[in-house]
Amino acid sequence: MGRGKKFFIISIGVLLTLCFIYRLEFYKSIPSGQMMWNVQDPEQDEQSIFPIADVDPIRKTLYIAMDNNTIKALNVSGKEKWNIQLNEQCLIKNIKVCPDGNVLIISDNKPFLTKINPDGQILYQSSTESNINGISASDTPKFDEKGNFYLISSGGDVIAFSKECKVIWSKKLSKSLEFIEIGDTAIYVGTFMKPSKVWAIDYNGKILWEYSKNPSVIMDLAVNNNEIYLSCMDSELIQKIFDDQIDKETANPCNVVCLDDKGKEKWTSTIPGAKYGSDDILYSSNNNSIYVIGFRGDCYNLCCFDTEGRLKWNTENLYNIDPWWHNYSFIVDKQGNIYLGTFNNNLIKLDKNGNKCWMFTSIKKSASGALPIAIDEVHDIVFVGMAYYEKKTEKRSCELFAVRN
Repeated sequence: MGRGKKFFIISIGVLLTLCFIYRLEFYKSIPSGQMMWNVQDPEQDEQSIFPIADVDPIRKTLYIAMDNNTIKALNVSGKEKWNIQLNEQCLIKNIKVCPDGNVLIISDNKPFLTKINPDGQILYQSSTESNINGISASDTPKFDEKGNFYLISSGGDVIAFSKECKVIWSKKLSKSLEFIEIGDTAIYVGTFMKPSKVWAIDYNGKILWEYSKNPSVIMDLAVNNNEIYLSCMDSELIQKIFDDQIDKETANPCNVVCLDDKGKEKWTSTIPGAKYGSDDILYSSNNNSIYVIGFRGDCYNLCCFDTEGRLKWNTENLYNIDPWWHNYSFIVDKQGNIYLGTFNNNLIKLDKNGNKCWMFTSIKKSASGALPIAIDEVHDIVFVGMAYYEKKTEKRSCELFAVRN
């Protein structure tokens, strides 16, 4: 290679490196709550309304599903590193970065389960004859310390996989299962379909106990070591409120219930302001707090309890509850900050005491909700998903925003 050509190649490499550094420095100057970059998916099927993505801060990579069957890997500046296309009919439902840095892809159709490495090479793909049907993507997969992972199916099965994606065991518990969490000695799964229950299963697939409390409906669960927190609502009492048979101002139909590792009740606390239902519940080990959503009828209320069931704060006490509090989902980071998605296109960050830090809003009129997708705490990025629906064309699409934290 000639000296001139070699110098030219080195110069190009240096220039690209400087451009990358400049871009990162530029993003660092963006204020908190403001967009850094975005990715649009022009068309989505009806089931995949929001962007499907997960982030690997160590490898500085965001993995995002596009066009229902394509995975793209982006760097922290939003530049594409590679993409891989799966079966045209697979309909990707969830992406999860594994503890070893590989990536699990869960689909609605065959192949139901695909595992790729950080370079986009397929390591495993379930065969077309696989009996892994109807995997529920909302809360799964969950990983244990060995790297094994656990899935629940819409048909009511719990399935344990090795980190090589081989089925270790499976157990049918109900007609459907909606949530799953991992504890120190057990896996906890549950359903809000009647009869609403929670099961504790050891890591060999043996049922340890089950819990139900009619007429309570269990909407979600969270785990702190071997304490289990349930978001519950009394369906009969809520129906009486709807029918104006009782005064909704004095009725308290929604509760947080704490169970010990034997499935016995330790305490129950009322979710303040929740008159028509309860929803997501999440435990944060960093500030030893339990967060739960309660539905008031006109909006949602986010509450924070300590592990003894004492109310620490709730949004009803901190703010005038405007329509932007309509919750869709929330996540909590390692510092205890909360990222709350709303129906009217806002992503709100609260600190661990419930104080509002910033709010990110979509300017598109067709937006129908915001959802916190993932947090990259290494690079101070929050990934926010927006869903869009055009009434005239009945077209659905979505967009993912990288927002400065």
